[in-house]
Amino acid sequence: MNVEIIPATIADADALVGIQQQAFKRLYEIYHDEGSPFLRGADEIIGWLERPNWRVYKITADGVLCGGVSFCERNGMPGVYYLARIYILPEMQSKGIASTAVLLCEKTVANANLWTLDFPVEQIANRRCYEKAGYTDTGERWEQSNGAITLAYMEKKIPAFRSIKNQADNSDIIKIISYSVYECSPERAAIKAKAYKNDETQDIYAWVENGDILGVCGIIVHRNKIEITNISVSENNRHRGIGSSMITALQEKYEMVIEAETDDDAVDFYRKCGFETNDFQKQGFRRWNCILSAPKQETDEERQARIYPIILSEYNPAWPEWFAEEKANLERLIGKDNIARISHFGSTSVPGLLAKPTVDILLEIKENTDIEKLIASLTDNEYICLRQQTIETLDCIMFLKGYLPDGFAEKVYHIHVVRSGDWNERLFFRNYLISHPEAAAEYAELKRSLLGDFEHNRDGYTVAKGEFIRRITKLAIEKLK
Repeated sequence: MNVEIIPATIADADALVGIQQQAFKRLYEIYHDEGSPFLRGADEIIGWLERPNWRVYKITADGVLCGGVSFCERNGMPGVYYLARIYILPEMQSKGIASTAVLLCEKTVANANLWTLDFPVEQIANRRCYEKAGYTDTGERWEQSNGAITLAYMEKKIPAFRSIKNQADNSDIIKIISYSVYECSPERAAIKAKAYKNDETQDIYAWVENGDILGVCGIIVHRNKIEITNISVSENNRHRGIGSSMITALQEKYEMVIEAETDDDAVDFYRKCGFETNDFQKQGFRRWNCILSAPKQETDEERQARIYPIILSEYNPAWPEWFAEEKANLERLIGKDNIARISHFGSTSVPGLLAKPTVDILLEIKENTDIEKLIASLTDNEYICLRQQTIETLDCIMFLKGYLPDGFAEKVYHIHVVRSGDWNERLFFRNYLISHPEAAAEYAELKRSLLGDFEHNRDGYTVAKGEFIRRITKLAIEKLK
């Protein structure tokens, strides 16, 4: 379905009112709100059309008029836009038209930093529509029409660096473009702006703060590189790092080599941004070819360290419940006949102890348990099996649960599979900490001291705790003797 928004005129007001009444009739019959759009006439839409900070659009789907949308830039709040109203014919609702129209509205303005809206909190369909368009609930609520309606407030923050391709012919943008071209007339700058808007291989980005366009960067997108064709900052905002911030943002977005050609006046800017520069002659003048290498690609190991960091949490009384829940799950999947004992160990098993919010489970299996069947019983979509190479000797097989592609789930488990009795020392360590609060407090302080150096180095964090664990385990064994 092709959804478009088209600027409305006074001649469209009656048709839009007719759609508006159909769209809001159901809500009016629920709330009997005297301020309902169901009761509003064409004069309201005409009033909005006459105000310089308001915009009214028709919404069409496959060329057929099916709704309308109105928004404004809030008075005294540059860059803050309020989505005042959007309405779709009842028979065309729940087709994604409204959320698409909201996104199209955002593309019509270049200076937005924040979009806001409100809706009756009980209307779940409205919420889903706005969430689909990227809006989040701020938690703010207020009553309207003497308490008949409770409104929820939502907002969407727009990144400072964003494409303004659809607004490239904006006069403010054309003026900033002209700063980056030698002896550039407004006419030449307008031609460049038109090319950015109409040429699919080109794009133009802006840096926007508090509703003001402070800088622009025009590019050509090649198969394996980005070519900067214009980069400039408005006169009153230079020497603030905006130009280099735009370069950094381009790197993060495209992750490719960035090239630019410049003159003697601007070459130092590119050098400060990390470009390698080489001079050459062009039509009798010295020019500079500037090349910024593509950012280093993150390795799988680096990514895992980033998305699965060391996190320390105060003791959560729910951790024993998490253990009991997973214990029952393991018994069901593996079969009690194969299990000698299941124990909760590690820091989450010690009441009051600071810990990674990961429940460590010691799964002791019987001598005749079929290891390969055990592994197969723990499904790949929930459990990640490590150290399968130790199956024959079964030093330990470890399963991870709660490791999602983009980070941790709410409940995270490390399940250590061993032969019965092989890991009793872990349980001795646990019991000693439970019965010796001073040792548990020392362990917590050690963890805090290590976090800064090992937040993204799980193996290093484990090694750094090793001496303490060995010392306390030795004390625990001596106490048992």
